[in-house]
Amino acid sequence: ALAGLSADADDARTATVIAEASLRARRTLLRAEGSTLDPARKPTRAHDVVYHSRRGLEPWLLEELGSGAHQTGPGRVAVRRTSSLAELARPRIALGFGFALPRVRVRGDDPVDAARESLASRDAREVLASHAHAPFRFRVQWAVGGHRRGATRRLAVELAEQAPDIVNDPIASDWTATIGETTTGVQVELSPTGLADERFAYRAGDVYAASHPTIAAALVRAAGLRAHDVVWDPFVGSGLELCERARFGAYRHLYGSDVDARALEIARANLAAAGAAEPTLVCSDVRRYLPPEAVTLIVTNPPMGRRVLGPRDLPALYQTLLRAAARALSADGRLAWISPLPELTSRLARDAGFVPRVRRTVDMGGFDAELSVWHRG
Repeated sequence: ALAGLSADADDARTATVIAEASLRARRTLLRAEGSTLDPARKPTRAHDVVYHSRRGLEPWLLEELGSGAHQTGPGRVAVRRTSSLAELARPRIALGFGFALPRVRVRGDDPVDAARESLASRDAREVLASHAHAPFRFRVQWAVGGHRRGATRRLAVELAEQAPDIVNDPIASDWTATIGETTTGVQVELSPTGLADERFAYRAGDVYAASHPTIAAALVRAAGLRAHDVVWDPFVGSGLELCERARFGAYRHLYGSDVDARALEIARANLAAAGAAEPTLVCSDVRRYLPPEAVTLIVTNPPMGRRVLGPRDLPALYQTLLRAAARALSADGRLAWISPLPELTSRLARDAGFVPRVRRTVDMGGFDAELSVWHRG
């Protein structure tokens, strides 16, 4: 009925209002159908996939993705893949991923026409149809410039006329279309948003100032895999570093210590859910506890002054940790950790006899810190 009214409308404004009402009514009806994503479906040809990570973690995301992956910008890595959504979602260091559509040249200074052309293109339809069933529901996200509601409404209405099975729905969408503007045109990235993230399902609980799991995964990968590793986290918190080490590959034993008994209970539950084999968790201060056997890897994200301790406490804390590491580590042991005071901790580590193998500035979500790996001298 609304479509018929639109055809009979005698002015552009009335036609636009009717078209928007028709679009809203249709997408409300479609919500009853649930998600249209098919995580197991594989495309018939390769697509350009863009992965996003925290700035600074790109080297380990590249390593995780393997052959063909290359960095295209800060926190941005691209690769061509013929993979299902479930397979594409596996990299543990990624914050998310999407499919990069070919850039479309903007005619004039209005990006809406170029965005509509991109979303209605054969490339967009091929990506959507390779991983989902029609109708394809998406929400618009502008890379810069905020919500831009007027442009979004116009894009939705015009796209509905050109490609009725590609439906803008900001509430119940399976995809996000991120519209980026450059000096040479508009590029749209289609990201599945209705896909369950199973990577860190082991997180039964958390504690204040705990590591982000993607950072924990990168820290573990930066340290390297040794099947005989005896691993210790002296600030274990909720146990994410040990969980990620357990998921990374074979090891001999996991030790974790912390002064917070509640955190240890959460860590115990998380490690059990991660499938860690009989970890040893001890309620103790780093100054008073060392594992009963030689440690080959200390992997830890110590408390950071901006979140937990006062800035005056940090030098003493890091010096205490390095002294404990020097006593606990075997001759070929290594220390993988994160510090918000890299100049200080670098000096302290060298003074304690450690040699740097990796030093990388990482975005911790509001401030920078250094992810580093040190070996015994």
